[in-house]
Amino acid sequence: MTFSNGPKGGLGVLFGCFAGTSDIVLPDLKGLSGLHAYLTFDAQKRLILRDCSTLGTIVTYDGQGGEKRRSFDWILGGHGFPDRVKKIIEFHPLLKFLIVVYKHEKHRDQYFSNIDRFHADVAASNDLPFGGLGLESRISTEVPSGTQTPSQDSILVERGTIGEGAFGVVKLVWDVSTGIEYASKGPHRKYFNKNPEKWRAEVDMMKQISHVS
Repeated sequence: MTFSNGPKGGLGVLFGCFAGTSDIVLPDLKGLSGLHAYLTFDAQKRLILRDCSTLGTIVTYDGQGGEKRRSFDWILGGHGFPDRVKKIIEFHPLLKFLIVVYKHEKHRDQYFSNIDRFHADVAASNDLPFGGLGLESRISTEVPSGTQTPSQDSILVERGTIGEGAFGVVKLVWDVSTGIEYASKGPHRKYFNKNPEKWRAEVDMMKQISHVS
């Protein structure tokens, strides 16, 4: 996909089952939507995938993540971490895409200019995709239940270990939607069930800690 071939609709590069409005037409499989997801750029000019389907989408980063979400954003490029890992988009168990994002380090100004033009072209589009009207296809007629609805929680993937203590290990984790990094402390598995009293004391101590940054 290149900037010279602009999207058909007013959202971005669309994946969906409607041939007339989708830039990438998906096969007729149960669980796929007429407008399933689209590629666009966020305010930081990072390439993202945004789900707009009925049943959700999955994105993995070197095998991490792998949780289904609806109305959710995943950063695919323009950030140090996703630029270095393998990204797989799964719309259906039988339909997955490997996403390779070119790094525009040598011509960054031109790349950012192309992104601005992309946003302008999308905003100026007068063709409202069918998905924008709330029309979906290839969906189940079963009544959704709470257990079937994908969570809206953040997805955090590990980037490495920051440090270790007697009972816990601190990992560097990355939010796939915002790009924000956090320090996440968890227990050493081998000690988790051996010292319950010491664990309670550790939890009480951690509850008293508040970090501004």
